[in-house]
Amino acid sequence: MKKLLIISVIIFGLVQVNGQDWIEFTAGETIEPQYDVLKSNDTVVEFEVTIPGMLNTVIDTFNRVNIKNHTRFDSLGYPEVPIVSFIVAIPQCDSVYLNVDLLDSTTIDDINIYPAPRLVLDTTAGGAVALVEQFEYDRDAYETDAWFPGTVAETVDKGAIRAQDVVRVLFYPVQFNPVKKEIWAYSQVKITFTFYNASGSIHKDVGIFNEVVGNTLINYNSNGLNASISCRAGFENNCQL
Repeated sequence: MKKLLIISVIIFGLVQVNGQDWIEFTAGETIEPQYDVLKSNDTVVEFEVTIPGMLNTVIDTFNRVNIKNHTRFDSLGYPEVPIVSFIVAIPQCDSVYLNVDLLDSTTIDDINIYPAPRLVLDTTAGGAVALVEQFEYDRDAYETDAWFPGTVAETVDKGAIRAQDVVRVLFYPVQFNPVKKEIWAYSQVKITFTFYNASGSIHKDVGIFNEVVGNTLINYNSNGLNASISCRAGFENNCQL
């Protein structure tokens, strides 16, 4: 049975007071993850991802970390490690195979990743609706001498945007050992997708949604068509792109 220690705190104020510093994984010109599409066709999609580092806020004995413009692991009480996510255009297929090649990494000692908190209603807000974070700590998770989350990457949410088939990949660049208080940071990887029983083209025409899809998927080239139109009421075929 999981043993949980719960303490109510308002984290937002602590973050503002303590500020953030930078933990570098590899030298770069930006603090955001960068990707480079190497191949994108009907049989394989391949791209490299570079993670320059992460932002860090010290809260008591913990380090609350995040990678800019990406999310974090949110299982209550478990280490809140960063997650880097991309949506990828794929051909119509029965399944997607994922392979990750580690190109570069670094280890960092003396770090203790903050546990994912619970969001609760603030009953002291004087009638206003507000959410505050409630500290929640899973002892079993933090007493396990192993890399967390253990999984390096996975595919989720296989589906479609209009006619375009897509899949989302979650990449966990920070592997954390809570007993040793150490992280193994993947600073550069190559991610490869191959497809089982694929058919048709990887690039589908989505009409006026081309620009939206082009800005959403890392390997979709927009043809410039967008949803900005000018219409003259009362006439057939009266909308001009």
